[in-house]
Amino acid sequence: MRRLRPWLHLVVPFAALAIALGLHVRAPRFVETLRFQVFDAYQRLSPRPPAAAPVVVIDIDDASLRRIGQWP
Repeated sequence: MRRLRPWLHLVVPFAALAIALGLHVRAPRFVETLRFQVFDAYQRLSPRPPAAAPVVVIDIDDASLRRIGQWP
């Protein structure tokens, strides 16, 4: 079996990295769809446990801003 050229061991990983980076930056429609499907699969396999605390609604209106003041 012939030995591969030494530079080939560097070119192949960098080419794969460049392709992956290009797909990440360009984000074609199929990559975005695949990313969403993988995220959905993760959520089905290991969903987040429901929180015990109830939802808290914070209402910020003009009256509360006059009373408390603008932040910061």
